[in-house]
Amino acid sequence: MDITFTNTSEFGSTREFAISDGRGGEIVFTANVVWDEDEMKKRVIVQQQGLYLGEVFCVIKKSYFPNPPRPDEVIYHPITPFRRGWKIVEVIDAEHAYEMALDRLIG
Repeated sequence: MDITFTNTSEFGSTREFAISDGRGGEIVFTANVVWDEDEMKKRVIVQQQGLYLGEVFCVIKKSYFPNPPRPDEVIYHPITPFRRGWKIVEVIDAEHAYEMALDRLIG
């Protein structure tokens, strides 16, 4: 899995994020991630209210998160030039990384 993140020319990309630190502040960091908009076109997420399709599939190392991310939390990317929020729809705890389905917040 580490090879996927470090090989930004093939699968990964380097992106800037902001997440809650769990104490009312935030953590801003730059990370190599897998950011795949095509993968979500193939997946269907079943939630309590029915079926849902996220917009982006993101794989990011666990070490960036002080606490495990949860559905309905917001992660921000990019930070500059315009801050854009992404609602976490689904989180899968995969050995050394989190696989997240994200939905863009409007506004």
